[in-house]
Amino acid sequence: MSVRYWISAAVAAIAPLAMLAVATPAQAAPPSSACTQYAFNGEFRVQGYPSGWSPTEWEVTFSSTGQFPSGPARVKFADGGFVDGTVTGGAISGRQVEFTIKWKDKPNNYWRFLGFVGDDGLVYRGDERRQTEGGYEALWYSERPLDCIASTAPEPGTTLDPDAPISPADVPR
Repeated sequence: MSVRYWISAAVAAIAPLAMLAVATPAQAAPPSSACTQYAFNGEFRVQGYPSGWSPTEWEVTFSSTGQFPSGPARVKFADGGFVDGTVTGGAISGRQVEFTIKWKDKPNNYWRFLGFVGDDGLVYRGDERRQTEGGYEALWYSERPLDCIASTAPEPGTTLDPDAPISPADVPR
């Protein structure tokens, strides 16, 4: 038998094993209606537009991970100006997002952001208020989805026990 035969036989035997060794990158499960808790996952950027009309008037950016935001923030305005600030508090509780930013341009310039996370992990029609004035100021939306960190969906590969007891809360209404 020739060398070509042995090389071909070796390649044919090894090729299927090589395909098994190629790992696919891990991906987080996509957000869904089963998500019960979201979290910040790095850069969080929102676009704001006053009184519910377009175009975007400002963009706020900060970076946080987990349920409690903190750290430096920046707002860039449509005219090119910007102001730096600090996230002074807030949290994501389930699907409700709330955070406050103190801007450095005025001593009492606090903006409070409230919003709800959709099934896709994005916040739509969030509400921004100036803390000292208390009234509605602008709508905002997030540009990047938040991470789903808790879900009511079963883990992939698990099976449900059809004989398991259920509670009244499990019965659809």
